[in-house]
Amino acid sequence: MITGFNTDVKHDTKVFHVQTEDRGLANPVVESLVYVGGEILLSKKSPYSDLISGDRVDEKALREMMDLQHRRVIEAVRRGRLDKGKVGDAPPDWADDTLPHPDKVSPAALAAVSAILSAPPEPLPGDLPVPGRSGPVTTGAAPPAAPPPPAAPATAAPPPAPAPQPPNPPKSGAALRSLDQVIVDYLASEAASEHLEIALTADAELVSGETLMLTVRASTSLTEKPLAGAHVSMRVVSTVRPPQILFRGVTDADGIVKSVCVLPDIGTGNAALIIAASSSLGNNEIKQLIRKKPR
Repeated sequence: MITGFNTDVKHDTKVFHVQTEDRGLANPVVESLVYVGGEILLSKKSPYSDLISGDRVDEKALREMMDLQHRRVIEAVRRGRLDKGKVGDAPPDWADDTLPHPDKVSPAALAAVSAILSAPPEPLPGDLPVPGRSGPVTTGAAPPAAPPPPAAPATAAPPPAPAPQPPNPPKSGAALRSLDQVIVDYLASEAASEHLEIALTADAELVSGETLMLTVRASTSLTEKPLAGAHVSMRVVSTVRPPQILFRGVTDADGIVKSVCVLPDIGTGNAALIIAASSSLGNNEIKQLIRKKPR
């Protein structure tokens, strides 16, 4: 079972919590849930039996599938697809009209590229007027005038008029090539930025009042190498009591820290487990909802 994703998305006056989880080999489904105030507004399920061979699953492909579905649901929430309230079970193609998210490119980079692509190109000197676009367009400078021809004898025929010169060709193609290069360079610099990543695994579901083993792994984002010496904290925040620290520790040489934790009983309230880590590569944080204990 692969650790899921949890993201809070603010849209208008509401805060939506998007959670994407792998249900495991016994039920090979990636499920995304959207919560508001503890109520589930949407459930999107995608089977992945095609990624299973024998008793093993292609974890890299499964993580990419989870990441893509999680990002698409977030984008759909931001576009107001849930503004009318509860949607229920989403169809398989729900939210597939959203922008693609290249691997290892941050949302900030994608937003910047989207803004660049949506803006009209600036006119360059020598551009021709574009039909339907208002405003003046600067044209190319006229070539310097040729020196006057020497005076001809009175009996000589006048020299032929010079052939008309074609207008300067538009340079919009060069502008587009330059913009493409800017985008490629920008995304390359984003992808080359190594940062801290953390993942949480548990030996059981996160249920209010239960005791379980929690394992946190810290690694580098691009090379996926274990990151030793990362400071990790685990705390519970809820709607019924102040935040509670469950554990503080430091990752070992394998980038791992483990703890046996007792999740507080939150009764009928809502709660989440927040894992925060800091290292020389920066900070990161993940969230997991804690399920209410059956009564």
